[in-house]
Amino acid sequence: VDIGGADGLVHISEISHEMVNDPKEVLKIGQEVRVRVIKLDPERERIGLSIKQLQPSPWDDIYSRLFAGQIVPATIINVAPFGAFARIEAGLVGLIHISRLTDHSVSHASEVVSPGDEVTVRVVGIDAGRQRIALSMRDVSQGEAAQDVVVDWVVGDDQNEESVDQDNEASNDEITSERGEDQTLEVIETL
Repeated sequence: VDIGGADGLVHISEISHEMVNDPKEVLKIGQEVRVRVIKLDPERERIGLSIKQLQPSPWDDIYSRLFAGQIVPATIINVAPFGAFARIEAGLVGLIHISRLTDHSVSHASEVVSPGDEVTVRVVGIDAGRQRIALSMRDVSQGEAAQDVVVDWVVGDDQNEESVDQDNEASNDEITSERGEDQTLEVIETL
C-alpha cells in the first residue's frame, strides 16, 4: 500500500474478518482503501497496516446472536486431523473437534465431512475474548429444541480454558500493535 511515498504492508490476516486465501480475491490494484496504522518499525523501515480493524468485528456483539446450546446451520471450510472448521456466519468460524463430529470413533475428520458441506451444529461454547467457538455435530438431533440441552461450559466458568483448549487446538495469532490514525490509501500491488 502506498502511503504518500512510503510503502506499508497489510498482512493477509489484517485484510478482513473473513479468511482470505489470496488478496486478489478482495482487492484490486489501484483500489483505494481505508487502513489503520498498527505498527511502525523505523529501524526496519516497515509500516504495518490493517483494513480489518476499521470494520465492525463479528465478535463485538456475539452474545446477542449466539449462545451455548443453540443449533445453527454452518458450512465446513476446512478439515484437519483433529476436527473441522465450520463457518457460522461471515467472520465467525468454529471448531468441531473430532470427538464431536459423530457418535462413532473416526481417525480423521475427513471421514465425516468435507469442505463445502452444509451441516447443522450445536454451539457448545463461546469465548469472545479468545475468539473461539466450540461446535458439535454429534449433539444435534432432528427436531431437538435448543433449550433442552446441557451445555459443556459457560463463559466465566473456571473450567472453560481447559475445555476451549481441547476443542480448539488451532488458535488465532495474537497481534499486539500500536494504533495510529486512519488513512485513505491506494493499493498499488497485490501479491
